[in-house]
Amino acid sequence: MKTLLVQPNLSYELLGTNDKLHKDRTYRAIPATNQPDYKKKGLVFVYDHHLNGILLSRDEYKVVKLPRRKTRSFKARR
Repeated sequence: MKTLLVQPNLSYELLGTNDKLHKDRTYRAIPATNQPDYKKKGLVFVYDHHLNGILLSRDEYKVVKLPRRKTRSFKARR
């Protein structure tokens, strides 16, 4: 699964929990593949070491870093 680095546009707090996202920090996020139209809406779950995962849509975050593409390494032939 692809992991993105994202930064929220605003600070968020999940009511009833201690889960918070601060707009000045960068967080790991994964695509919310269990949500309908997740690609079209740009839905991701944002995680940190203490978060359970907060769902954000495309207009609520900016991508700081995309995952690197896996490339094949070829051994030099002699």
